[in-house]
Amino acid sequence: MNAIEANLDDLQSGLEAGSRVVGHIQKSAVKVDDLLARQLATAHLAGSLIREARELTECLNDQRAALVELRTSMTRLRAELKTLLKR
Repeated sequence: MNAIEANLDDLQSGLEAGSRVVGHIQKSAVKVDDLLARQLATAHLAGSLIREARELTECLNDQRAALVELRTSMTRLRAELKTLLKR
């Protein structure tokens, strides 16, 4: 009988230790879930930032092209004005 009680005590100790480990695993899983949620939110924000940066780059390139065209037009108009003033 004593051997059975000793085995039951050992089994109970093992179950209690296992319960503590399960609790620790659950807490760790919650922490990992929180970290992943934050990383996903950060990744989404980073993706938005990259898209906005690309849009801004395209806008700046368009403005640069417009500025070059404006300078070309101004040069041509100056030349035409000089021609007209010489007449």
